Amino acid sequence: QLGMYDKSEAGDETNLVAQAQSIPTHLGFTMDKTNGVYDLAANQGIGKITASLTRNGGSILPLPGKDHATVLKQGNKLGLDFQLTGFKSAHFDGSKNTDVSLGLDPGGQSFDAIADLDDPNVLATAHIDALPSSMHVVFNPDDGKADYTASSVIPEMDASFTDRGTGMHGDAKLTDLPKTIGLT
Repeated sequence: QLGMYDKSEAGDETNLVAQAQSIPTHLGFTMDKTNGVYDLAANQGIGKITASLTRNGGSILPLPGKDHATVLKQGNKLGLDFQLTGFKSAHFDGSKNTDVSLGLDPGGQSFDAIADLDDPNVLATAHIDALPSSMHVVFNPDDGKADYTASSVIPEMDASFTDRGTGMHGDAKLTDLPKTIGLT
């Protein structure tokens, strides 16, 4: 378990509480600051990671018992909440293209995301039916291309977006997302 509190010279307060359960016997982290490459790998998935961060007395949007990521922003108050089971590996390389991957053990769990912001005044949600055990995305900003590869099909993903300032709203339901997607 980890707890951290910080108060900046400007008076901004940050509070972080995080916990990991069932930590693997081998966990390695490497980073190359010069090239912006970070890698984390374990011999098995971390049972469960939970984390909550608040800034300036912000509130969190918890989703108990579910893998999730939530953000609540109201003025200068911020609340983040996160839970992920089976986290096994991660890779980030921002040196040329943005190259990101995530590994889960065993995968297959659902995942929910919520962003409730006041500036812009937006509410966005997403639900992924079953996360693949591995996902990899490469975005090439020079060519405007993105490639996604996963270990399995995502049976269903639902998302919604509401701009409360303009009234613009959209819903999407995607089924059987393929293991490979290329966008240009």
